[in-house]
Amino acid sequence: MVTSDGQQVDGTNFSGDDFDGQISKDVDRDGTVVWALEKMDDPRSLKTIRLKWSANYDTDDMEDDNANKDYDATINLQ
Repeated sequence: MVTSDGQQVDGTNFSGDDFDGQISKDVDRDGTVVWALEKMDDPRSLKTIRLKWSANYDTDDMEDDNANKDYDATINLQ
C-alpha cells in the first residue's frame, strides 16, 4: 500500500487467514490483510491509498491473456 503522505508498506495476512491457492469455480474465499502504518498523526491527513496486487490461474490455453493479471487501485478518502 502507498499512502498520499508517502508511506509504503507491505500487507500481511491477519490471524492465519489463507485465501490464495486453488479456488474452484463458484467458490468464495475471503480473508483479512492488514497494512500497519508506522506514523499517522492525523488519519484525516490521508487523502488516498493505492493498492497493487497480482492474481493468476492455471490454464492450458496458451492464448489466454487473462491468466495473469496485475491490479492497481487508488482509493480516494474523504
